[in-house]
Amino acid sequence: MPFPDTRGPRNMVDRGAGIRGRKRAGSPPVARQNFRLLGVVLFLAIYISVMVYTVYTSKPEGGEPEPTAKPALRQPPKQPELPPKPDDKAVGQVPPAIPSEPAENLQCGNPDALIGRIFQYDKNAPVDKQYKHAVRGYMMHVPKCGGTAFSSVVRRVMCELNEGDETVDCCNPGLCDVWTNRSCKGLAGCTGHVPNIPQLDNPDNAFSFTLIREPISRALSGYFYRCHNPNEDCYHVNEKFCPTGKMQRCKAADPPFVPWTFEQYVDQEDYQNIYTRMAGANKFPYTENLPMDDTYLAKAKATFEKFSLVGMQEAFAATVLAIHHIAGTEPAASDFEKVRSQMLSWNHSQDKEARARYAAVLKDKSSELYKKMAHVHRYDVQLYEHARTLFCEKIRGFEAEVGECFWRKDLVEGAKEGFEKLCGSA
Repeated sequence: MPFPDTRGPRNMVDRGAGIRGRKRAGSPPVARQNFRLLGVVLFLAIYISVMVYTVYTSKPEGGEPEPTAKPALRQPPKQPELPPKPDDKAVGQVPPAIPSEPAENLQCGNPDALIGRIFQYDKNAPVDKQYKHAVRGYMMHVPKCGGTAFSSVVRRVMCELNEGDETVDCCNPGLCDVWTNRSCKGLAGCTGHVPNIPQLDNPDNAFSFTLIREPISRALSGYFYRCHNPNEDCYHVNEKFCPTGKMQRCKAADPPFVPWTFEQYVDQEDYQNIYTRMAGANKFPYTENLPMDDTYLAKAKATFEKFSLVGMQEAFAATVLAIHHIAGTEPAASDFEKVRSQMLSWNHSQDKEARARYAAVLKDKSSELYKKMAHVHRYDVQLYEHARTLFCEKIRGFEAEVGECFWRKDLVEGAKEGFEKLCGSA
């Protein structure tokens, strides 16, 4: 009978069992000792944590525990607070703005002045659903008063106030013009000469501007410019007038059309007192059978007082600076350029000698022609003087706010001198 094999199990499982089955005399296995030690450490850690939590969360009988001192933390820089949001229905308000770093030219004068500081307007301001203009405005375009250059400035202001948004049709530079897609629909009155005076009471408009000039010089300019006289009546003011571009047909009519002289044009009521007609009667500037009187003049004066600014062509640079001061936008050198001279020459009368001759006569205020024109345009003459007073007072107020910085001599020369020529020195 063979002897039994005493070397232990032959397979790995049994061999392992055999190894685990062997014990050293008088000592427990090493693994068992390690597990016991780890259990004791965990128990002590849990116990200490519970005791600490109980001490810090319990309230003493005497009331609240004494606060423990905390290390001072570095506070982040304080952000500038937004001004309170204006009432959406408040006339003359613009959306809240966050001023960026002031431009270098603000080192002079009042550093809090709007002029010379570029503003970033709040994108959360209410947006017009139809034209997507966050800021809207109104201008009354009075014919032959520099309104072409004037509208270019106001369009650029509208573009900047609306942050140059591509949905706003005000950002392609130039005058208000439908045919070249520069209508700027958020600017009521941008195109055409319809006054639309109720826009002054529209709470959605942030501002209202218009521009006028000395009435007699304006009438002279109108006669020698296309569309604004009886010989080239593109507005169809009166059946007696000849439409623009139809002179040959008018002369061939029966009876033939006879061109109106300047003296006859002066007598024509349709072209008289257009400021008073627009602001006092809310009518198109050239209107048949609508004579003006003192009642319309009083209404026109009240209307001009509602505008944010009634500018003066004779002080155009000061007018541009005032527009930017009111809007809080940054003027540019291009705002002071003449726009009309860049347009087609066929808009102007070719009879330059006749215009110069009449202009020379009208410089003499004792001449019969001047006296006659001053009489027939007497309501506009009075309204112009009222507007000039308003303008001069407003500009002096702006200068008092910001000092010499108002005149922006880094952009335009002679703005203050032109103003003082019109309004006198302070």
